[in-house]
Amino acid sequence: LLDCTDELWGSANFVFDPDGLRVRAMDNSHVALASLTLMPAAFSSYRCSEQATLGIQFDALATVLKSCGTDDIIILENELNSDHAQIMRGEGRRWELKLLDSDQEDMSIPEQIYDISVSVSTSELQKCLRDLKELGADTIAVTANNHVCFSVDGHMGRGTASMKDVDI
Repeated sequence: LLDCTDELWGSANFVFDPDGLRVRAMDNSHVALASLTLMPAAFSSYRCSEQATLGIQFDALATVLKSCGTDDIIILENELNSDHAQIMRGEGRRWELKLLDSDQEDMSIPEQIYDISVSVSTSELQKCLRDLKELGADTIAVTANNHVCFSVDGHMGRGTASMKDVDI
């Protein structure tokens, strides 16, 4: 997800609480809002006794995560009122990321009801978005019926990427 969005959102507040992790980020022009929620069950181990908000730069986090393999387990720790977060991978890898000021209030998102819900693998989604990224489009159109189709019309040309093996 970071690879696909790091040009739009330079940083975000990562809000950890007993109910899981929430990330909400607004692009610089305040047009696009990204929202991600991960429940504790999404992690092999999750412990957070009280709410903590960490302002994290996407490029710094992406640098650390790019060094990880698909089967690696990472640990993120933060001491209360600390100005950095520690990320560990295995015995011999440790990073300290400087945290940004997280004074922004948490953006609430009104409840939405959607006509279609799609489940796709993150690797396939990343492949589709990477294939279209270089065409220089400002927007991406997503259509779904018996498959999902992403299309762009950018200053370098047009492109489409379809995903047929999805649960709609």
